[in-house]
Amino acid sequence: MSATRNSRSGPRAAARTTAPAGVFAGLAQELDALFGSVRAWQFGIVGLALLFGAISHWVIFEYDLFWQVRFGRELLAGAPVQSIDRWSHTAFGTPYRNIQWLSTIFMALVAKLAPGYIAFGYLRSLFIAGWIYLLGRLSRAGRWPLFVAILLVPWIYLASWFRLQMRPDLFAACIFAALLLLLLSNASDARKRLGGLALLLLSANVHTGTVVFGILLYSSYALTANSSWRNRLVYAGLGFLCWFATPNGITILQIVRDNALTYDWSRTHNPDLQPFSTSLLELSQGGWALRLWVAYCGLALISLFQPKARLPALYQNRLFVLGVAGLLTLESLHHIRAIHYQMVFLLPAVATFIGSLTSRIQLAAPLAAACFLWGGLLPEQIHTSAHPIGDGVSNLDLPVESAAFIAAVRPTGKLHNAYPFGGYLIDVLPDYPVSIDGRELPFAAFRDEMSSAIGTGRYAEFLREHHIDIVLETLPGPLRDLQQGMIDGHEPLYPRQEWATVFFDNISIVYLRRTDANSRIIAQHEYQAIHRGISPNQIQRGAEAFYDREYERCLNEVADSIYCRMGKATILARQGQGDSALALLNEARRIDPKSLEVLVSLLQAAQGRNDQAAIEELVQTLDRVGHRMAP
Repeated sequence: MSATRNSRSGPRAAARTTAPAGVFAGLAQELDALFGSVRAWQFGIVGLALLFGAISHWVIFEYDLFWQVRFGRELLAGAPVQSIDRWSHTAFGTPYRNIQWLSTIFMALVAKLAPGYIAFGYLRSLFIAGWIYLLGRLSRAGRWPLFVAILLVPWIYLASWFRLQMRPDLFAACIFAALLLLLLSNASDARKRLGGLALLLLSANVHTGTVVFGILLYSSYALTANSSWRNRLVYAGLGFLCWFATPNGITILQIVRDNALTYDWSRTHNPDLQPFSTSLLELSQGGWALRLWVAYCGLALISLFQPKARLPALYQNRLFVLGVAGLLTLESLHHIRAIHYQMVFLLPAVATFIGSLTSRIQLAAPLAAACFLWGGLLPEQIHTSAHPIGDGVSNLDLPVESAAFIAAVRPTGKLHNAYPFGGYLIDVLPDYPVSIDGRELPFAAFRDEMSSAIGTGRYAEFLREHHIDIVLETLPGPLRDLQQGMIDGHEPLYPRQEWATVFFDNISIVYLRRTDANSRIIAQHEYQAIHRGISPNQIQRGAEAFYDREYERCLNEVADSIYCRMGKATILARQGQGDSALALLNEARRIDPKSLEVLVSLLQAAQGRNDQAAIEELVQTLDRVGHRMAP
């Protein structure tokens, strides 16, 4: 009996011993077949490129794009490359050089492909897809190159997405990645040098400011190449001279000095140009993008001190790697907009390190990181992106309806506009020179004068001195006055006895000075009841009919007006039509899912109905939106 039991237990024990090993061996073979196949890697990086190109097909929100299109149209019409300002009434005639001249021509040609700037959404997707494909090529390393790409591509994308905008910088970023791929390739040294010079010449004329990253990469490669010192110095010097091979020539040195060395980002609060600080790691400031960058830098540092044999030949030269990486890191700390250049340069080293991990224990951390990026951060970024996927120009970022109103009614006088709107207006309102726009530096004196006038209470005189009779401003908020209580936040700047509110959309408001020349427009279009800076739920009791007429007119002029839907909802709620009021608020939320005003109103309505499910969902949304929109 004992012998029988032992004879049966022997095979079972052996099966229990060998089965797990067999399972793991089979799984390893399947993973090798999936992640280790060259064909799978090739199809995989194409798939990644298509995916990230598709999820980056955002509506157009980049306000600089429009003045760049205008510049390109002028060049196509035969004008020389721009060297002075001709598009504003506050800096007219002051030096301003088009350092992106080749990009502006290309963008003007793209603008002709479809009306309403629709083609630019597809162009952004195309360039981001190309950039992602280059990242996939640069990440090929180890037994499982596809796994390395799946881990590192979203990592770099999520840390860089705030700079993946439809600007000449995006063209330059693709050229930089292509240059690095060329230098890492198996091409001959002669082809690398000549091909690199060609890419630098292209990049210098696409965006003379960012070509400095490519010059740093190319010249460092030339200086550390295995050749005579004469050849090293000649090609490094040729790479540097590409910087001046543009219509702007040597004047680029002054431009870079003004934009990079002495530029004070706090003057315009352009977030992409601010220096890195630990405060940016807070979710309300930079959030996961900059946290991912910091983690990536730590991993890159570890990667660089792995045995040299594991790194690509180019990266085995520690002097080359540490020199270029160090300078790119310093620039990233100075201007966070340079982060993605640094990350792309370090990608081959990081990819090699990830690719060298082979054991199950070693791969646990990269696998967890990949799950975190794909299962958590990437869906969250897509869901709560500052810019929704779609075609055309975003009327939640740019004053589309307000500009159309000004073009239609043709008011008389000079225009003063909010800083974010100027670039858009240069192309869509060519007959109205702007007061300021995203080119920033030509308007330093005007901005300082305006800030001083507001601070000293001389803003009214400031507007008169500049003969400004039309104002296109960002929307006002409520302001607490010690005597009057809550008032419209623009009332101290544009008092009603001097200025009339004639139009507003979801991002901007139009004021006209009460002049004889504009009296007809004011009589026809002035809002006398509505104060855009005061919450619509503060409608005066007994004046609902007066407000209702203006809300109806507002919705006829701007079909997607969020504020006027909220105002109508307030009136309906007071009349006991709660369901109709709730429907209007939900329509407003559909138009702008991140509107704090709408979300708070919906939360108040849910609390009134004691709808716990709606309350919980709105509280979570407000928490997420509040973090993202905090100053």
